[in-house]
Amino acid sequence: MKRVQLKCNTYTALALYFTLILSALSLPGCTPVADTRALLKEDLRPPVFLSIAVHNPHSISLVFSEPIEYRPASYSCSPALEQAETRTEAEQLHLSFKNPMQPGTEYSLECSVSDPAGNTHTVLAKFFGFNPNIPAIRLNEITTQGSASHPDKIELRVLEDGNTAGLCLIDGTRDFIRQYKVLPPVEVKAGEYLVVHTKPVGTPDEIDETASPVECRAADSVMEAWDMWMDGGSGLSGNNGVISLYSHSNGELLDGFLYSNRTSSSDEDYRGFGSLDTMSRADQLWLQEGWIAAGRLIAPEDAVNPDDSTATRSICRLPQGEDSNSPGDWYIVDTSQSSFGSENSLIEYVP
Repeated sequence: MKRVQLKCNTYTALALYFTLILSALSLPGCTPVADTRALLKEDLRPPVFLSIAVHNPHSISLVFSEPIEYRPASYSCSPALEQAETRTEAEQLHLSFKNPMQPGTEYSLECSVSDPAGNTHTVLAKFFGFNPNIPAIRLNEITTQGSASHPDKIELRVLEDGNTAGLCLIDGTRDFIRQYKVLPPVEVKAGEYLVVHTKPVGTPDEIDETASPVECRAADSVMEAWDMWMDGGSGLSGNNGVISLYSHSNGELLDGFLYSNRTSSSDEDYRGFGSLDTMSRADQLWLQEGWIAAGRLIAPEDAVNPDDSTATRSICRLPQGEDSNSPGDWYIVDTSQSSFGSENSLIEYVP
């Protein structure tokens, strides 16, 4: 993820190597130079941090590129989580905490590890508190070609009760993020709607609703839904993109949506998607089984075509329809029939 920051410190063998080289250069020309070629075979690279996973309210694990040893004195976490037990298992570091994480809360972890050669690596990583009550939830209505009065929005429909803490809605996919919103903790009921505004104006009244769906009084808020705002959001790509919903920032894919008005013959590069970023997002959505492909690889023709949509002709999921991860789940409603916060209109746009 973009949000993981790493700091590496490599010592021992590397420092010894350069010390010997400098020493050799300072000797008189007639003195034999020590053969340091063997040092080039030494392990001079620190272990590489690969991923972090949250398992339950009390434990997480970090994965590295090689077996590691943990340096417990280096540990810090904000907000505070007191260590209860630590354990290394080959390339993995397992940490458990005395107090449980708060669901959806963002934590910043710092710790150091070393490999058998003594090379050290300091990790700065972010993770979100474990949510044991994730609701069944789907992408339900989307506008990608919004206007000044009706900017781009994404609606989520709750299918079963739960808590939204830490759910991650991404413009893009987990490893190819354009912008994202980590949802705050809200106790939601089946049949309710959440609307994420992807192009906020930045006024003080654009607040995330967590206590009541009528808290927010911003101009484009939806009285019947839980309104949330993508901080610094720039709106969605109008014609070509991916929207995905994950259980948390490093979690499992819950739902996805692929849209494009391009074809495989739109250009010779990137299978017609127009850019490497868009193709990579489409590929990851497909590989994570969030969308299906008619051929050997995902193609623009597999996507929902947004050309006929507008700020009030939204792209809607078929009410009560199956989730087949394909364009067959979606349609464009007629002019002024967008229905954020309520059941999708059945009046389909006919060009």
